[in-house]
Amino acid sequence: MSFYCLLWAPLMYLLWRSLSPEKTLGAAAGMCAVLLGCAGAIARYFFGSFFDAEGFAWSRWLGILTDGIALPALLPMAAYSLAAAPLRLFSPAGLRGFTLLALIPQGAAGVLTWSGRQDPALLVLLPLLWTALAAGIPFLLGPILEKRRRFIAPAVLGILLLPGAAASASWAFFAHYPLAGYLCGGLACIPMGLAAAFSLADSRG
Repeated sequence: MSFYCLLWAPLMYLLWRSLSPEKTLGAAAGMCAVLLGCAGAIARYFFGSFFDAEGFAWSRWLGILTDGIALPALLPMAAYSLAAAPLRLFSPAGLRGFTLLALIPQGAAGVLTWSGRQDPALLVLLPLLWTALAAGIPFLLGPILEKRRRFIAPAVLGILLLPGAAASASWAFFAHYPLAGYLCGGLACIPMGLAAAFSLADSRG
């Protein structure tokens, strides 16, 4: 499980890099992504959780959403957007690659902090859910940026619900509701699966 947590993000980055027809992520952006991920991992180590999640229901879910799911994946997305949008270099493929690179140090930090617990929900599920956000949100941004009116409303709804579905999956396994965990996790992974299918079709076409 420790190797899975450590290697998942770099392997997913290389996979998406090979499938994507766009080569928009430069060496400088990649280095910035890794440095941003390192800063996030160091901050988590020294300052701990941003939210007190000692409870079992709502507080635990909110803690998972902020510390476990949203911050590791969404902060790199925000950083990329702020840097790339003014320069008109923003692209869904670049956003996905930047975020996956930023998650590599997070996986390494997870190995150091979670390995002693040997908890599959931490070492296996969280990296998968990070990738679901890193690949799913850029995929859903595509119709919005391309102004395909028929798909804009579902895409916006998907972007808003995706972090909640990912957090609910992790919380459900923590609360010993595996059926709900598999259901929420499957829903969170749907955009990622669609993105992989479309990227594979484009690479072969």
